[in-house]
Amino acid sequence: MCHAKEYDKYEGEEHDALLQELKERADVEDYTNSESSVRLSYRIALHIARMLRPFTEGDFAKEVIVMAAEEMCPQLVHEFERVSLSPKTIMRRIQDMGADVHEELCHMARKFVCYSLAVDVSCDISDTEQLAIFIKGVDDQLTLKKSYYI
Repeated sequence: MCHAKEYDKYEGEEHDALLQELKERADVEDYTNSESSVRLSYRIALHIARMLRPFTEGDFAKEVIVMAAEEMCPQLVHEFERVSLSPKTIMRRIQDMGADVHEELCHMARKFVCYSLAVDVSCDISDTEQLAIFIKGVDDQLTLKKSYYI
């Protein structure tokens, strides 16, 4: 359908109101799509970190996602192409999530009246050292909190 045929029939205030409505709807859709793409970027970065994969895996993941979209939902390919998964972005996402976990642990630990801390350093199968921190504590209501931090 040609847009001109559809929208040329509107004039004056009716045209302006319709134009405003379309602009607002487009802004909401852009924001929602942008928010979804950032959320997906964080989820993929988290998966990369959990699997102990290099940051460059984001580029590979994006290629695979775009290929899948081309086959399964071609109308959404441009949305998947907008997801930022460059190595720098993956690194920033992982740092952001790490800082958030650190802040959450510190906030929780400040409320402890008594706690125990266990730290373990071990090597994984690729001989890379891994640090694990276990925190168990109780607050002033004697509510037990456990946390595991890598």
